[in-house]
Amino acid sequence: MRKILTVKNLTYKSILKDIDFSFQENTFYLITGSNKCGKTTLIRILSGLIEVENTYFYQNQDVYHLSSSEFSKIFSSYFYNGSFSFSFETVDSEILYQFDKTSYTVSERKMKYKNLLKVFEFQNKVKEDITNLSHFDKIKLVLLTKVIHTPKVLLLDNILDDLKEQEAVKIMEILKKIGGMTVIISSNTLEISYLFDDIIILDKAKILLSGNPLEVLKEDSLLNKLGLNLPFMVDLSIKLKYYGLVDDIELDMNRMVNKLWK
Repeated sequence: MRKILTVKNLTYKSILKDIDFSFQENTFYLITGSNKCGKTTLIRILSGLIEVENTYFYQNQDVYHLSSSEFSKIFSSYFYNGSFSFSFETVDSEILYQFDKTSYTVSERKMKYKNLLKVFEFQNKVKEDITNLSHFDKIKLVLLTKVIHTPKVLLLDNILDDLKEQEAVKIMEILKKIGGMTVIISSNTLEISYLFDDIIILDKAKILLSGNPLEVLKEDSLLNKLGLNLPFMVDLSIKLKYYGLVDDIELDMNRMVNKLWK
């Protein structure tokens, strides 16, 4: 995989300091950390909403030198603040409005519309009033509209935090099924962190830890000090490993039980 985004010596007010990181193509990143650690600010910078010159590059090109049309083709972002703002009443009207902004041919549009409805499981809800949708379905609808133009980079802030664990897992499955994107999500929880390719832990304006989720999660005492609770199976594995009952982190409960009964 090659680098798609690079942040070099990024400092913004007192919120972020000396941030250096490279994001790879087609990779899923989780950004989290202590309370008010700067994760939303970092997502806003990556989304182009806050400009910090000479620090942020897309394939070695300064992001802020991209034209607005170039930028909109590459990036898509969404910031969840506890409520939703849709433009239309029904699911299909909301989706078709976003298609009107693309340059797809009629046949391309029909095919993509059909495929997205299937992937997001909206085939039987296209005529439904959006206000009647569950919170989970509203999140799915937002995400569907954000990937219509097939962005290279999808940036999402806090979209997983009000979901049940199985709903958050489903969102990850959907995004991975779509593919072809670097996905960067900020969250206040580590609940499904093991599903990401890379975790970035922020603390005191800097990157404290980063890397493979299962390696980062082994720093349990440090993460607990930041107020971050480990996923249940990870926490259980670490405790059992301490007593010599398992060799490493096990995410599957059935396999865990089998190991313990051997």
